[in-house]
Amino acid sequence: MPSAAHHSAPRGARGGFVHVPWLSGQGEPHLPLRDMVRGIHAALLAAVQTPQDIALQAGATH
Repeated sequence: MPSAAHHSAPRGARGGFVHVPWLSGQGEPHLPLRDMVRGIHAALLAAVQTPQDIALQAGATH
């Protein structure tokens, strides 16, 4: 089944996946909601301020 990235790429749209831990009290690892919101906000801000993505696949960074 094609992914959202597969459908959005020809249109020039950008997308991504953010995995977050459980909320405090749900299990391990966990993180308070406030910290998750701050992290997602920082990720969205970085995405908006960065006009072009790095051309790497499968989570490779080097």
